[in-house]
Amino acid sequence: MRIPSHPIKSTGQRAAPMLSGVLTALALLFVSGCGGGGGGGSANAQAGIVSPAALEITVPQEIRNPVGGSAPDNLPVSKMSEAAIIGNGIMVRSASASSTEVDKRMVRPGTRLTVLDQQGKFVSTVDYGLTLAEGYAGDWAMLPAPGGMTLVQLEKGSKLLQFDAAGKLLSDVNGVNLYTPEPPAKLQASIYQSAAALDGNGFWLATTYVFPQEDGTKMYRLVLTKFDMAGKPLTPTGILWNSNKALTPRLAASGGAVLVAWNDSGSPMLANWAKGAGAPALRTVNAMGNFLDLRPVALDDAGKMAILWSSKAANTGNLTGVLMNENGTPVLPAGVSSWAAESMSSTWGGARHGASFDMQRLGGKLLVADLIADLPQPGQPANDIFVLADYRWTDAALSTIEPKVLTFKRPSGSKVLTGAPALRQLVFANHSVLLIGDDTHLEGAVVTRR
Repeated sequence: MRIPSHPIKSTGQRAAPMLSGVLTALALLFVSGCGGGGGGGSANAQAGIVSPAALEITVPQEIRNPVGGSAPDNLPVSKMSEAAIIGNGIMVRSASASSTEVDKRMVRPGTRLTVLDQQGKFVSTVDYGLTLAEGYAGDWAMLPAPGGMTLVQLEKGSKLLQFDAAGKLLSDVNGVNLYTPEPPAKLQASIYQSAAALDGNGFWLATTYVFPQEDGTKMYRLVLTKFDMAGKPLTPTGILWNSNKALTPRLAASGGAVLVAWNDSGSPMLANWAKGAGAPALRTVNAMGNFLDLRPVALDDAGKMAILWSSKAANTGNLTGVLMNENGTPVLPAGVSSWAAESMSSTWGGARHGASFDMQRLGGKLLVADLIADLPQPGQPANDIFVLADYRWTDAALSTIEPKVLTFKRPSGSKVLTGAPALRQLVFANHSVLLIGDDTHLEGAVVTRR
């Protein structure tokens, strides 16, 4: 499929429509609550509080090969980029031991694949270093596929590679190009950034192209296409938006419905393509002057969507979110017109710490994993508090739903978390695995819901 590469002459314009045992009181410190601020109003954890939210979690343990051996088997799993349920277990994509210089800084590509069992225990690992997609060192989407998984480039390319459930490469090492560039020209279009999401028989890919202009400026075009898991296009490529500012897409899809979010010059934008609709509906979000990093999430298999976000100014404030109705309109409380005050974290007992959070779905519930800042006693080191919050959604605004909340600290003596910790929830039928990754290692814990 060719890149839509003719020059763009306008900005900010709407495009044409397109087709290890349960944790006990001595093992971990808890602060627990069940919505409404009850049970856990203080961010200073107390020992041995049983969660009224009916959530239990095991002590987080470092995940690495218990046998050791040679590299990469004996190396800690560091800088987790993504994790997903692949086959009968978990696949973690993390930083390779190899490195390369990108834009005058050293980068470790996220090309190490580690397999865990359903309890989060180490099974195997393989490090592809800089051998994939001609030495590509950027980010990937990791998508479950029949018999294994698919990696799709998300920056500066559109290569697709296929792997089995053990992380063995099945396709050519350089992959398949989803978009074929036009013949070389004086002003050559290139891929800036993409986002991908599974949906039924394939995946949707929202891609921003950058077009150099004769006057030295750049124009950006956001497009949307659905592919099968081998990279064959299932829909025509359609144009969503044009701008003279860089566009970073976020994407969720389910049941034939697609929701794409991006920012244009600080203005949050949405394209909602309802199932059966002939074209996506576009709208601008009233962000009250805030930069919002909107994160769409599919809540079921029938196209029900929500959007969660944090802003640069609110990384230490609330996690915010809205449900979307079938028309792509946010569900807000009566009398409310702005999204800005739709807090989901006001009952967590502390201020959020960092922009990273994870969201998954389970049987009519939205599961959120996040961090809030500790308020230590004088002379005591800070120890971030982890949050698991379950929201049983209805047709009401998310901000009005009383979540079931479990907050906990890792035990004293645990490895210090460096950088910005990454959280991932891997949800199975009767339990989930919480992964906690930082610059140096990876930890896992088992969560059960009674």
